[in-house]
Amino acid sequence: MGKILINNVGGTEWQAHSEERVRDGANPNLSWQFLIDASKHQNESLSMGILRLPVEESLPLHHHDEQEIYYIIKGKGEILMSGSELKPIAEGDSIYIPNSIVHGLKIQATHI
Repeated sequence: MGKILINNVGGTEWQAHSEERVRDGANPNLSWQFLIDASKHQNESLSMGILRLPVEESLPLHHHDEQEIYYIIKGKGEILMSGSELKPIAEGDSIYIPNSIVHGLKIQATHI
């Protein structure tokens, strides 16, 4: 049986890609905080966090074992899916991404 998790945004550190990941193609201009991290918190393989991504930048297509939930606080852009499919996203949208599904983001106006 799982446990209820409460995590305050002030209790986690901002992270960025390592130099090695940037050399492999990761965006050096994004940073994130995990609020719920499947690798650290006992849960059903779910991650949630805060992502800072500057305007006209993107989070390249990728996938991982964890499910993710995105909530767009500010800005607008597109969610990138496998097969070059794009869907618009904007402030107030929530997005559920199942585990192992290819996805990415492209920001068009204001930071998300």
